[in-house]
Formats: sequence, structure tokens, C-alpha cells
Amino acid sequence: EQLDSVMNYPFREAIINFIKGMSARDFCYGVMSIVENYPKESLDVLMNFVSTHDIERAINRFGGESCDDKSKDWMAERYLNDHEYWLGKSRLKAATALMFFLPGVPSIYYGDEAGLQGYKDPFNRRCYPWGQEDEELIDFHKELARIRKSYKVFRNGRIKFFRSPDDVVAFARFHKSAGISVQIYVNRTDQERCMELEHIEPTYAVERVERGALDGNTVKIAPFGYTVIVTRDT
Repeated sequence: EQLDSVMNYPFREAIINFIKGMSARDFCYGVMSIVENYPKESLDVLMNFVSTHDIERAINRFGGESCDDKSKDWMAERYLNDHEYWLGKSRLKAATALMFFLPGVPSIYYGDEAGLQGYKDPFNRRCYPWGQEDEELIDFHKELARIRKSYKVFRNGRIKFFRSPDDVVAFARFHKSAGISVQIYVNRTDQERCMELEHIEPTYAVERVERGALDGNTVKIAPFGYTVIVTRDT
């Protein structure tokens, strides 16, 4: 019960619903309803996640058939085919980027970082796939962790969303007192997306592109990818 009290289910639902088609605008409203109603000290330590021991793994939900109303025999025998795995993995990557950079603490359910599959209990609790890990997915998680650890704004900075196309979520985590913001752009589609660079304040300028690409004032976000741009007050 104490664990459930700090698990951020509203963010999980917002992330999964956005990745599966909810508008970016509704995603922002869902996140901000939590941000504005939780004490900041609590918000900063909530556990953000996309999979747990109570639900099917996110890679299955993103890429496979629905397991609603399915038997345990069906779930026991069901594995993602190659296309389903690719789709589930691609969407999982976009979802995990959101999980890492929203307010709160990213919490990885063991095996998600290695491509472990599983529908509902007990199949979501399969053994870790030693020797059969998806190394590309593991490297993706390591890069997210590296970026998050590099900037204190992800620990306790504020958040501001930017206007964006419906299939891109764009926001900044920032410390105004320190004159720094880190901008995040996440693309849920299988096509590159572009949008104009935003700033917290007009006096902010780009310091570095941590991930992705910036062409002039145009942010480029790879398919199912994310772009990270660091700006500082000049």
C-alpha cells in the first residue's frame, strides 16, 4: 500500500494513451492536472513507469494484440511476431523517453530495458532474458539515464509545455534561477517530425544539442525518437 501511494499511475496512463493516439494537447492537460494539484516535493519523487507486475508489459500493449478477455492459456502461448516486436519496441522507446524526462523518478520494471515480453500476471514476471537481451534497447536506456543524470533540472526543475503537432510532445524542464532549460521533443510516429525551436524566455540561447538534430531554428525529431536541446540565459 505504501508503494502504490507513490506510483504515478496518472502519468502512466497519459504516456500510454498518447503513444497510442491521444492528442498531444490532451496529454499536456493530463500531466498538468497532476503537476498543479500535487505538492512539488511529492511530485518530484513520484515513481514514473510504463510497466509493473500488475499489468501487461508495455511492449506487449504497444505492439501486440489486446489481452482483454483472453484466457491464461492464450497469454501463455502468445509472443510478438517480428513486426509486432518492432512496433512495440519503437513505441516503448518513445514512451520511456517521456517517462525519464517528466517530473518524478523514472522506474524501469526489470526486463523492459532488455525487450522482455509478457501479458498479464504471471507472464509479465518471466525471468530476465540472460544472454538474449536486446542490446540496442539497453543502450537506448543507458543514454536516457546519462542525459537525465547530467542536468539537475530533471530532479526538481519546473515544467512548461510548448505548442506542438498532435503527434509530438514538446516541453522544457528548467531552473529560472540558474538560467538553464532543457527542452524535450518526443515523436510517437514512424516518420521524422519537425517543429520550431521554443524558448522559456527570449534571452535564452542554445548551448548544445544533447540528442537529435537542430537545423537553424528547426527541431528535427527522429521516428519514435526524441530530441534534447540545452539552452541558457545569455
